[in-house]
Amino acid sequence: MAASTLWPRNLSNDRRPHATFLRGGSRKAVDHAMARYWLDPSEGWRFGFPKEFEGDVDTLDINQWLGENGYPQEQIDLYDGNVRCRIVGPLDPL
Repeated sequence: MAASTLWPRNLSNDRRPHATFLRGGSRKAVDHAMARYWLDPSEGWRFGFPKEFEGDVDTLDINQWLGENGYPQEQIDLYDGNVRCRIVGPLDPL
């Protein structure tokens, strides 16, 4: 199936469903200081990830947080301190 049949050319990137997902899936206002997220680093399943994080991901030192939550320093060093980490959220409150 051609790509043009999947996504009409007259839709901008902001109106495509996957674009909303990449922005976090929600357009409502979020208090980032109290928001909850799932963080899932490379090969994290081996070390008990994904794990929940509550706070502001924009100011988070991901490498430090990963080390404090059971991700081995050897893995962090393997990626030269630039561990790729999937961030899912913000999650809806319970």
